[in-house]
Amino acid sequence: MASTDIAFRAGISRRLRRRGLRGRSVAVSFRDERLTVAGDTFGVIDVDLAQIRRLRVGFAQSRSTTYRQVLVWSEGSGVPLLLGTADAAEHARFAALVRALADSLLRARHRVRVETGESKRWAAVMLILFGGLALAAIALVAFVLGESEAALGVPRLAALALPGVLLAGALAAMWWAWTRHWPRRIRALAGLDRVLPR
Repeated sequence: MASTDIAFRAGISRRLRRRGLRGRSVAVSFRDERLTVAGDTFGVIDVDLAQIRRLRVGFAQSRSTTYRQVLVWSEGSGVPLLLGTADAAEHARFAALVRALADSLLRARHRVRVETGESKRWAAVMLILFGGLALAAIALVAFVLGESEAALGVPRLAALALPGVLLAGALAAMWWAWTRHWPRRIRALAGLDRVLPR
């Protein structure tokens, strides 16, 4: 079910420019079972609901901004449309459009994957990075356990504190990378709640 007027404004990327859009930004709208991306000076991309094969919703955060994005894979196009905005004023409209689009796709029940997350590649990089830190912490723990307190110069429990904290932090970061960044299929609209503003 599509609204008659659901839209948000997104930044124009190099990928969208290669698809023929021009301007400083694009208007993204969803109505009558069609996703439309229009450059503010030139170019329009129309994607019918039946052409969409995968939808992935995610976000990235820095200290000052949250960048919300949706990737749309359509039939006959190997490269997905990347639509996103860091403008907090657009986040509610972004969420409304993505929820409406995902709801229509989930109701259609054809061969479409609706996912949350960013990318397997980025998640793998994070897992390898924090996994290496976890292995270093385990090696420190093993070293401490293998030495006598006299050789360590401090009580064993005190010597275990730093590698223990490192290990716990690395494992927590690995869990965060896995749950936040690794793409996961959802089968109900409520699955978007963890990546979209309410």
